[in-house]
Amino acid sequence: MHKSHIGFAILFGFIGILPQLIYWKIATGSFIYEIGSRWDFLMPHFQVLFGWEKGWFVYTPVTIFFIVGMFFIKQYPFRNVVLWYGLLNIYIIIAWHLWTYAASYSARALVESYPVLAFPLTAFIQRYYHSKWRYLCYTVSIYLTSVNIFQIWQYSVNILHYEDMNHKYYSHIYLKSNPMPLDMSLLDTHDFLRSEKGYYKTTIAKLVNASDSILYNKPIKVYAMYAWLKVESTIMPANTYWDGHLCVDLKNGDSLKHVAVRLHNGITRPDAANKYAFYIEVPRYFQHSQLSIYIDPHKDEVVKELRITQLIK
Repeated sequence: MHKSHIGFAILFGFIGILPQLIYWKIATGSFIYEIGSRWDFLMPHFQVLFGWEKGWFVYTPVTIFFIVGMFFIKQYPFRNVVLWYGLLNIYIIIAWHLWTYAASYSARALVESYPVLAFPLTAFIQRYYHSKWRYLCYTVSIYLTSVNIFQIWQYSVNILHYEDMNHKYYSHIYLKSNPMPLDMSLLDTHDFLRSEKGYYKTTIAKLVNASDSILYNKPIKVYAMYAWLKVESTIMPANTYWDGHLCVDLKNGDSLKHVAVRLHNGITRPDAANKYAFYIEVPRYFQHSQLSIYIDPHKDEVVKELRITQLIK
């Protein structure tokens, strides 16, 4: 080891962060600015890698080859540097308390690691370039890269949400360029009926051109082992509809089931009548309930059509 290199590393490392320290001094009066978060080193957030919210391997799936390639760098002189940097850097990043790293696509905090992680990726490619598995690797690589590019497009048009992703919603919009209103509802509710086959359907209510905030408020009776409600609506939004929700309350005594589906999602438009649809599973003890449907907050939206269907088995 060249001891002088340690000194140069410290010196130039300090020079690299000096502009940030100067900026904090000018902006806040202190060289060190407390941003209000912390590291959870004893409880790292593996959702950064595997989570449906922004998981690195989920939304940038080709990066799995970065990790696999670390098993093939033993014969290279840079193996220790890449291995220690890669693992330690990933650990530090997934230990950050605010692990979602704000509104972003995938694990943006790991992007800076790509130049170093390109070494194990290259080792992986070199290993399989002349092997009998090369065509399989080519196929998988093309598929994962294509998924990555397609999901970036989904993110750009707000089909992939920057903050509210979950497993059920992701599975329904996977590789879909035109998801349906029922798919989009899973951003806000986990209630979903996979098939209406075998259910007896009854239309409870149908409204046309309603502009009140309270769209429906009446008691319902359910006598069935399995019961669902399906709400379908066409709404012309107000000019400021970004924070509005189409809400459903099922109330039975002191028990309340509340579902709120956002008016703004990846397939809606601010200047068009948009379609919404979602399911509500009726709890078995809600045989006599008060059903309320309303828009909150109400901002002069016009409900072109509202249909409530009961499905029982």
